[in-house]
Amino acid sequence: MEKQSFEFILPTSESPIIKVMGIGGGGCNAVKHMFDKGIKGVDFVICNTDVQVLESNPIPTKIKLGETGLGAGSKPEIAKQAAEDSSDDISKILKNNTKMLFITAGMGGGTGTGAAPVVAKIAKELNILTVAIVTTPFMFEGNIRYQQAMTGIDELRQNVDALLVIHNEKLFDLYPELKISNAFSIVDDILLTAAKGIAEIITVPGVVNVDFEDVKTVMKDSGIALMGTGYAEGENRAIKSLETAIHSPLLSEISITGAQNVLLYISYGSDELTIREFNEMTSYLKNETGGANVIWGNSFNPELNGVQVTIIATGFNANNSTINANKNYENKNFNSLNTGEEKIGYGRNYKDEQELEKLENEPAYIRKGKKINLNAPTSGNITVKINKNNTTIGENNYLYKHVD
Repeated sequence: MEKQSFEFILPTSESPIIKVMGIGGGGCNAVKHMFDKGIKGVDFVICNTDVQVLESNPIPTKIKLGETGLGAGSKPEIAKQAAEDSSDDISKILKNNTKMLFITAGMGGGTGTGAAPVVAKIAKELNILTVAIVTTPFMFEGNIRYQQAMTGIDELRQNVDALLVIHNEKLFDLYPELKISNAFSIVDDILLTAAKGIAEIITVPGVVNVDFEDVKTVMKDSGIALMGTGYAEGENRAIKSLETAIHSPLLSEISITGAQNVLLYISYGSDELTIREFNEMTSYLKNETGGANVIWGNSFNPELNGVQVTIIATGFNANNSTINANKNYENKNFNSLNTGEEKIGYGRNYKDEQELEKLENEPAYIRKGKKINLNAPTSGNITVKINKNNTTIGENNYLYKHVD
């Protein structure tokens, strides 16, 4: 095959110190969403093994991973090799004034799962503070994809300073009637909130500033992190906003108890916080964590009518509930989904697995637009048809996967 050329645009020497890099289809979509919504003071970069995905994305700084440009076929090992082959391009981008890197990716597929750990390793070798914000698959995506995600997260954890994991499956617990298209939009919003919340702590001036070294103190070599945002108005607004941030239902499976370091950033409108409210918030955090070191900053935002809080908690030990939560997810039965009212079957037979594997081995331009049966029909089961834009009832009660 003739070698394809693909140009990427190197940011100027005055580039911000923070870069947000989307890897794979999910990561590229998330970064486009951040780009559209606007995060102040960061550079955006996208990486993919599929050149068509890169060309359709408006982000100007792009890295084609590997030579073929045809995708990774849902095989992480192919994406890993592609990222390693493109390590010079990745390094060239990261060496341009980067002090902090956000990696965002959907784990479980090919490119995000295989390439994200490679990018993280390169960043760490360049002494860049590296934070990964990743998602795990929905249950209906199957056990194979979920197990690939867990393997990818384990590899990623070894090469990042801090790791934030968003469990997509929890959307079903919170919004059982949510359409698939809306579900992925919510996930993109959560990724936006996480990256924006951390980045703008550094880039947006405040009354009491939190600088890069403060963030580095909290996140350097910290492992699993808890990050949340909250907003409240009226009576007890300070504590209510903090409680909302701590118990953010999708950003993490961990409890803040046992955190050694907490970064607390508070924004408010014309009704400024009182010293009493500040004291209540820091005291509450220390009680909840068991005495964590709290670094805080605050800023005035005229658009707010209440109090907005962003927290980052790190320094959890191995006994934290994150590990137990991951085990609970691994022990879930991926052949069924219980909504609380009825059980929805998602069984697949060996023939269907072979069909899926065969299709996933084909190049992206052949796979694009195809769909394959992922489960045999089961009487009385509700199934969905997954495509790029919506969710419908599957024909003949079959569950379809849109392959792209």
